Amino acid sequence: MRDRFYLLKDHFVSEDKALARQSGVDKAVSRTDEFLVDVVDQMDEFERKKEHTREAAKLKKKLDADGERSEKPRLDVIERQLAVQERSLDQQTELMTFLLQKMP
Repeated sequence: MRDRFYLLKDHFVSEDKALARQSGVDKAVSRTDEFLVDVVDQMDEFERKKEHTREAAKLKKKLDADGERSEKPRLDVIERQLAVQERSLDQQTELMTFLLQKMP
């Protein structure tokens, strides 16, 4: 599924660049195009959140490995943030699956 989004994103990026090179020509945007733009935007946001979650997990592991339990409130905050982000990623995945099923 991830490859499909990257292929789709690359297609839109190359198409946008080609349209930018043309002068005076406007492209009619169909409902499918609008839908796909929304899906690609959601996928980009999903990827950013996933990367943020990875970074937070690395920080937590580093703090645990260093024995930095003196910052216990900080670790609790990180653990809570990770839990919230995991739930958000699950919801994003469900949304992407739903949107892909609705694609014409």
